[in-house]
Amino acid sequence: MGKQARRKRERCTTVEWQAVKQARQKWLGKTVQFDLGRGDGVQLGKVISISEGGDVAVECLPGFNARVLGLMMSLGYVDRALSLVDVE
Repeated sequence: MGKQARRKRERCTTVEWQAVKQARQKWLGKTVQFDLGRGDGVQLGKVISISEGGDVAVECLPGFNARVLGLMMSLGYVDRALSLVDVE
């Protein structure tokens, strides 16, 4: 871990860090579904990263005729916007 990342992590409160760790365990690398409410319907994506600051990046899966390639959201919005999908 670099000096800059270590300093940022030290500034982050323990509660925030625990929330990020829990979110990573629950969401990171998982397939999710979401609806942006723009008339595109439900889309599938994969959570590709969760930063130490709580920013969540979702990459849309190919095969949908959607105008969205990916999206970013804050950690507080994830539980309302995304649903886990069981992909076999």
